[in-house]
Amino acid sequence: MYLVNFSNQIAAGPKNIANNFIRNALQSGEKFVFIVPNLPEFLTYSETENCKFVVVDVVPGSLKALLNVFKVNFSLMNSLAKKYEPKAILAFGNFLFGIKSNHKKVVLLHHPYIVDDRLYGSLSGVAKIAEKIKRHLFSKTVKAVDTVVVQSSYMQKLLNEKVAIDSEIIFNPISDNFKRESIVSFKTKQKLPKVKELLYVSRFYAHKNHAFLLKLATAIKEKALPVVINITVDESIPEAAEFIAAIKEQHLPINNLGELPQADLKQYYQDFAFAAIFPSKSETFGNPLIEAMFYDLPVIAPDLDYAHSVLDQAGVIYKEDDVHDCLKEISKLFDVETYNNIRLASHARAQLFPDSALWFETYMALLR
Repeated sequence: MYLVNFSNQIAAGPKNIANNFIRNALQSGEKFVFIVPNLPEFLTYSETENCKFVVVDVVPGSLKALLNVFKVNFSLMNSLAKKYEPKAILAFGNFLFGIKSNHKKVVLLHHPYIVDDRLYGSLSGVAKIAEKIKRHLFSKTVKAVDTVVVQSSYMQKLLNEKVAIDSEIIFNPISDNFKRESIVSFKTKQKLPKVKELLYVSRFYAHKNHAFLLKLATAIKEKALPVVINITVDESIPEAAEFIAAIKEQHLPINNLGELPQADLKQYYQDFAFAAIFPSKSETFGNPLIEAMFYDLPVIAPDLDYAHSVLDQAGVIYKEDDVHDCLKEISKLFDVETYNNIRLASHARAQLFPDSALWFETYMALLR
């Protein structure tokens, strides 16, 4: 039996990855106890003889959420470890400490602020206090676990600069909700659309660098380029209010689709997007990068290590936060031959990433 903690997998990307794991676990024949957050995406499962679910409340507020991390690790997980005596314990949320068990322990690190000093240094106030606590909890985690899993060579490099710990790179999978039609055959485009729609799939966080899109869209508007930027921001998030207001007040060519379920997102990748754009300052992986490549889309990204580690030679790379250079790279895609060549590079790169079944088995090999 394996004990798996998904209790703090509450953002869109982590939720999808956790659910990929659960769906594969239910079909595996192995025995699991899952700790899951009280969110609709995790409440659709029925317990089986092999899979049990323990539901914990989602606690709002960064500092209160950290107190909940203590509660889950010191109290709940110790109780479950004593009751079920698992072969191994896996935590998908950066932290695994305080558990009185000699069995194998593995943690997935997917929070860049823990190891990325540039991001950490950009914070202030309560946000920085919260991240300082997370760094402390991760230092306790490193002492308690056997292996830290990271999702890219970029994150492994940052981790190795901080601590000496056994680490494994396990790329994120293509989600079960995205079919593999594009892997079967590559089809060139004979002509390009009049309006080029760029797609940025991301929630609104400071490091996601949506502010760059305001500058980019302003330049697109001034030059009257046939480009529209589609974003997926929840307008109810208070931090996004100023950004959304600027788009409307300045009449910028940015269209907010809102947060989309993966079924709708698939349609945008497949039918509407000309290319993906991803101006984020740091990522532990960046699922939208592989999703876009999976649909044979060029990916426009800054010249940063995280982007190179996922895109390799397939990316359309611009100087970080340089609007002029970004526009220059985007304009190269207006040539149909260049566009198809970059699409083909994306197509080839996408085939190197696992589907969820292979990804699940990679984790299980680490736990056994």
